[in-house]
Amino acid sequence: QNHSENDAPRQNQHQEPQQQPQSSVEQLQPQLLLSPMMPDNQVVSGVCLFFSQDTAGFMFNLYGRQPSLLSHYTYQSGGSVSAAISTHLLYVATRRGIDTYTVRNVLPNEQDYSLLPLPSVSLVGTVPLMGPIAIDVLDNNVAALSRVSMEAPRSSAAGSVVEEEDYFNVYYLHPVSLVEMYAQIKQVGVPYEQERPYYRQIMLEGHFLLRAKLAALQHGSSDDDDLEGEINRYTSLLRENCALLGEHLQGDRQPRWDWVASYYIASDLTLRDVVQRMCPKALLDSQEEPVTLSSLDVESQARARALVRFLDDVLFLPRHALRLVGMEQALADLILMTYFCVNPHDLSRVILRSELKGYSVDKTIHLLLNIPKAADGPSASGDHGPRRSSADSFALGLLHLQKGAVGEATKVLYGEMDFIREMCKAQPSFLFSKQLEDPAVTSPLSSFSLTAHLDIATPLSIFLRDITAHALKDILLDLHGVIPVSSAVAILGSKESEERIEDSVLTEYLHITLLSSAEQSMPPASRNACAVFLANIYAQRISGRTSAPATPMTRRRNAQLDTALGERFDWLNTLPPFAETSQAIEKTALEAWHRLQVIFCCFLTAENVHVMSELVDQIQAKTGQDCTSLRLLCMPHQGKLAEGQTLLLQQHPDIALAYSQQFLRPSDSKSWLDLLDRLLAMYQAAPDAATAKVYHRAYAGALAHAVGIVDPVALLNALPDNGSVEFFLPYLDACNGTIVGNDLLKSIEEMAMDEGH
Repeated sequence: QNHSENDAPRQNQHQEPQQQPQSSVEQLQPQLLLSPMMPDNQVVSGVCLFFSQDTAGFMFNLYGRQPSLLSHYTYQSGGSVSAAISTHLLYVATRRGIDTYTVRNVLPNEQDYSLLPLPSVSLVGTVPLMGPIAIDVLDNNVAALSRVSMEAPRSSAAGSVVEEEDYFNVYYLHPVSLVEMYAQIKQVGVPYEQERPYYRQIMLEGHFLLRAKLAALQHGSSDDDDLEGEINRYTSLLRENCALLGEHLQGDRQPRWDWVASYYIASDLTLRDVVQRMCPKALLDSQEEPVTLSSLDVESQARARALVRFLDDVLFLPRHALRLVGMEQALADLILMTYFCVNPHDLSRVILRSELKGYSVDKTIHLLLNIPKAADGPSASGDHGPRRSSADSFALGLLHLQKGAVGEATKVLYGEMDFIREMCKAQPSFLFSKQLEDPAVTSPLSSFSLTAHLDIATPLSIFLRDITAHALKDILLDLHGVIPVSSAVAILGSKESEERIEDSVLTEYLHITLLSSAEQSMPPASRNACAVFLANIYAQRISGRTSAPATPMTRRRNAQLDTALGERFDWLNTLPPFAETSQAIEKTALEAWHRLQVIFCCFLTAENVHVMSELVDQIQAKTGQDCTSLRLLCMPHQGKLAEGQTLLLQQHPDIALAYSQQFLRPSDSKSWLDLLDRLLAMYQAAPDAATAKVYHRAYAGALAHAVGIVDPVALLNALPDNGSVEFFLPYLDACNGTIVGNDLLKSIEEMAMDEGH
């Protein structure tokens, strides 16, 4: 008995006799037709329709070109008067009560783990009920309406008569939870374990009930706060059921091993348990020498193929990651042996693409060396003859690198660079043991160390860096936007100390990455990291801590890079170390100064200026060279533009105007007028004629620039009292040309009259 019934109060009110229901009742109820549900399977594969008549019900699949019959119900308790369907049960009101049947809303030919023929529907239970006339399902609870006619004596003028009176009852039936129902199904199945057809029918009944319930939970809209907990509960029960069915099917005289593997995939069994159950004895006994498929009997071949099917699902899909935790070497070796047996060329696929770890490197190399080579094809050296596939060569080379056998790795990887490049693009983990995050723009300079994370390099990335660094650089450029700049720097850097970094390839990578940052949207942290790393390299060259690149770029290449990165300010040529009076320094250091200034001109921002300032302090401390040019470039981004102007007015007044033009906003009239006042004051306080001439020239240039951006009236008020007409006339004429009307002329006349001119 799978229901408990709650009687609602009877309706005592007299009702007129109702027309009896017809002998044939039809109901059409559409339902979603769901594929068997696994935790990550969210596909609705069709729509089904339930059609009920007097003595039978039918479930049709409407998905596709033509409807197909899924289930046929023959009602056991007499004719049907009403039917209602829930996600996993069918309720039929008959003249004797309410019958409950299982529902099949899954396709019989689905390509998933349920490869067995669908069992026929089952009568779960019956609730006796007098006179049911209607039934419906409300949130998986069942509401039933019944009508009972009873004789009642009545008095009338003609005397006492007996009449029929209808009484209506509403019943609200609460089905037991599916968890409890499944527990009962398992209990019922225990006595039939040796009766294989009956046990299979019983366990499949529970299987499809759980699948239907899980499908409803995952596709339905529910406000239940514990929805995730419900899904996990039924998923766990379904996995347990799949383990029982797989074990049951394995016990057949001639097991369908593909069915067994399919149920084990969906089960909660550990990887070790499944491998031990399915692996042929010949493979279990032979752990040293490879076993070929042709040496096994027919059943063992079927077992091995089915086991590989199971392993393909477990090793390559993230949902099975927990099954691989704590993998033992013996088990990993047995898995590789199984793949070699079924299809030797699948071995490299497992090594390169799966999550399998912990296997013996020597045994795996032995297996790879025993893989039959192609009958004919060009070898790595260009000769024709038997050769390995690119995947086999790559896998063999990686294993040699794990052992430290660089020479052997070079032999098998030679000529496979195109394949290696494609594999690394698809799976960057071949190059990195872990991924780094680019430091935030507010990080200190120590976060941008060129050798802080050399431990993330893999044997392959070290091999490529030492043997063919330019190929590694090209691979990393292919991964632009996929990996952080810091990760690329870490594996392009030397395995030696930071004092001996060979930075030619690393520098070129950073240059090209910065060039592409203008065309591609690069995160601020990555762009900043790239600029700081590159500046760090040039700072080391200036300090003499690194040697010149083995293959220096040509002058033309330098000019191309400078133009692409951005313009270096011309006024920097009048400051050390490029000024004619500067102390002579090495050509390499001078080129590094040039490049460092380009980076400061183009990529310095308010966010990274504190890091660049630290770099300037390091250069100053280690070389003692004049770093005024770099500090002047930092000051505007530090909010110290006025200090920079003051420094130039005192030491290099001839470039104060160019500096101000670079960093002062044209709309900042006040700052431009202030600059004019300061230049005038310095001109007037000049100690000698030569110095006065310099400030006079600077003032003239600043005034000429201010004419076009400062309000003319405000500019007139800023002119000095002792200027000559010859000096000011050009500026007055230019101011007059910028104003329409006589306002300026009127202002000039009034000023002239006030001065008595």
